[in-house]
Formats: sequence, structure tokens, C-alpha cells
Amino acid sequence: MKMIAPVLDKYNLGISAILIVIMQLMFFIIAVTLQYDKVADFAGGISFILVAILTYGLAQTHDNRQFMVTLFVIIWGVRLSTYLFYRVLKIGRDATFPDRRSNMIRFAVFWSFQAIWVLIVSLPIIVINAPHNSIKAGAPKTMTTLDTFGCCVFIFGFIIETFADLQKYAFRSEESNKGKWCDDGLWSMSRHPNYFGEIVLWWGIFIVSLNVIKGPEFFVILSPIFTTFIILFLSGIPHLERVSDHRFRNNTQYQLYKRSTSPLIPIPPSFYMGVPGFIKMLCCCELPLYNWMRAHPSDPPEAAPAPKTS
Repeated sequence: MKMIAPVLDKYNLGISAILIVIMQLMFFIIAVTLQYDKVADFAGGISFILVAILTYGLAQTHDNRQFMVTLFVIIWGVRLSTYLFYRVLKIGRDATFPDRRSNMIRFAVFWSFQAIWVLIVSLPIIVINAPHNSIKAGAPKTMTTLDTFGCCVFIFGFIIETFADLQKYAFRSEESNKGKWCDDGLWSMSRHPNYFGEIVLWWGIFIVSLNVIKGPEFFVILSPIFTTFIILFLSGIPHLERVSDHRFRNNTQYQLYKRSTSPLIPIPPSFYMGVPGFIKMLCCCELPLYNWMRAHPSDPPEAAPAPKTS
């Protein structure tokens, strides 16, 4: 078999990074030129798809593992990018997307961070499809029990994320639910079940990579760790919890929902209510930075409690 030389490096990491930067730059120019930020989520999803296709095409061989993981990433990317883009078109700009258009530098920082996010999270698929891993001695060419387990973890996370998104979209589509928080279906057991599914599915991809990676290649664990970190501590749950608490903190039903519903892992409320506080923090990710139920100096004016009247 004729060997195909890797592009720039043995993992094709460099060419993947170039592709990601080109995609983000292209969509950044579109967003700035048209003052249209609704392409952000679509740009992220399509970049994952193109990286998966590129690295699969540059692989020396195409075994079942490579095909399965590549297919998983493509399906996930298509579903997520089209759903988010359609949702933004239907309901307007995503509430999690601050107004960066007025500040070109901050707007560019957002797109730069998105490029870094795509590259880091794509590490498992890039390394699995790396040409030298395709022919690595000792790497099983057929799917193993570990591969099957990783695939099951991915599918489980994908289903959770998909159903959570569909349930929330259906909830928000009802006119009677306008201005309410979603507590239907999976959202009755987790305040952020879509994020739970997102974290789980990328750990599934990493598990599949364990049959291939050796030594320093374990750096691909940065993918699920980075995903978990940004969701738990940066732009994921902390921001949405703060927004919801500001908006609904004086609503007694929301106060009950907040106390009885796990922030991430879906758990029946009746069980979660009885879990000790330190266990909730250690095992259920009920972190102090998610609690904005009390008034804070940084609250926006509309979030401040209404003044008492006689």
C-alpha cells in the first residue's frame, strides 16, 4: 500500500489548526461585515465536521474505529450547529451571546477562543485518525470492548443532549411559557441536562481513543477536561445560573426548583432534596458560584428586589 505522508506533522494537527483558523476567520469577517452574529454557533459546529472529514481523509487506513468516531463527530456537529442556528433564527440572538459587536477587539477574542475550543475538543478525533496511528503496531484494528463501551457512553450523552434541547425548544415554543424557566422532562431532574449530555459524549470519544493513544498522546484527555471545565466554571453553567437567579430569585416556585433540582446530573428531585449539602457539592456539582439567589452589588438594575411598600 502506498503511504501518504502526513501534512506538517505526524498527527495532522497543524493542518487541522489551519483549517479551524480559516473557518473562524471567514465567519468572523461575515459577522463583522454584516453585523450578524447568528453564524457563531454554526461556525463552531461546521468546523468540527470539517476537521473530522479532513483527518479521516488523510488517514493511512480507515478501520472501523476511525469510521465510527468520525461519523459520531459529524452527526453531533450537524445536529448541534443546525439546531442552534435554527433556534437563534427563530427566537433572536442567543441570550448567552453578549453584545461584542460594538467592541471589535472583544468580538475578535470571542472568535479566537472558539477556534481554540474547536481545536482542543477535536484532539481525540485528530489523533485517532492520525496516519501513524492508523498503522501503529499493537493497535487493535477491530472494535474492542473498550471501543463499544466508549461508543455507548457517546450515544447516551448524545441522546440526553438531543432530548434536552428538543424539550427546551418545545417548552419555549409554547406562548403560555413565555418568560418562564424550563422544568419539563429532563429539565425537571437537571437544571442543565444538555450540558450533562455534552460532557458525557466527549468522555465517550476519549474512551474510544484509549485503544490507540500511547505515552504523550494522552494529551487528548484535554478534550473532555476542557469541555467539562468551560461548562462547569466558565461560559456554561455559571453564566446561565446567574441570569436565571437574577430573573427569578423572588419567585417561590423557582426557589423550590433551584433547591430540589441538580445543576448537572439528572436526579429525581425527591431524592436530591435529601442529599446533604457537601455531597451535592462534591458529587452533584452544586458549586457556590452557581448561587446568585441573594442580591449582589453587581446585579443589573432590573434584577434588584422590588422595594417594600407599606
